[in-house]
Amino acid sequence: MRTSDAGLRIIKKWEGLSLSAYPDPATGGEPYTIGYGLTSSAGIINVKPGMRITQAQADKYLREALVKYENDVKKVLKRPPTQPQFDAMVSLTYNIGIGNFRKSTVLRKFNAGDFAGAADAFLLFVKANGKVMRGLVNRRNDERDLFLAGTPKNIVREEPPATPKADAEAITVQPKPVYKHRRVWASIAGWFGGGGVATFGAFSGFDYRALIVLVVAIFAFVLFFWAMYRKEIEQGLFDK
Repeated sequence: MRTSDAGLRIIKKWEGLSLSAYPDPATGGEPYTIGYGLTSSAGIINVKPGMRITQAQADKYLREALVKYENDVKKVLKRPPTQPQFDAMVSLTYNIGIGNFRKSTVLRKFNAGDFAGAADAFLLFVKANGKVMRGLVNRRNDERDLFLAGTPKNIVREEPPATPKADAEAITVQPKPVYKHRRVWASIAGWFGGGGVATFGAFSGFDYRALIVLVVAIFAFVLFFWAMYRKEIEQGLFDK
């Protein structure tokens, strides 16, 4: 079983598309990402700075990258899914990783035949940094709707629960706070080691005025990138 066009539409919608390679927001370099969240670690292509691809290539690479997730999902299912159920679970796994999916209530309830419970359990994965994120809520509802499209209507609720239950698994997929990311500190330390030294060297006849400028520059750098990292972490890009 492969992901259908309906499943691909949801994954593409929420992963977003870039036809140009862009650097990791934490390191400012490797790993570079292109297409629908594709990095070199996927084993499809070696993503390098300056690389560009076409829409057709992005679609092809996504299909190839999904093979691993599809196989991982099939290995842990104990009953045959319908196509929409499979698509929804692959989309969820592509977002949260197979490790979290293996431990999820979605999988446990699906394998037990509780399709209504499995559908509602998609809504457990909607938090980042302990807060419910509108983007994740929207994605989970799209996945839930797709899952229900392949489930007999007489055994499911008409509407999803208003407030997702606080479940341990909803915490396991949450990004760590900014200050707990070693990559953030490594990036800042790298700037101090490289950019900081270069900044010192740029001032001939170093005096207190140069020191003030340097301190202000460092403060502005840390503040700006701290905010940027926080946004990227909340979107789950660091933990993908």
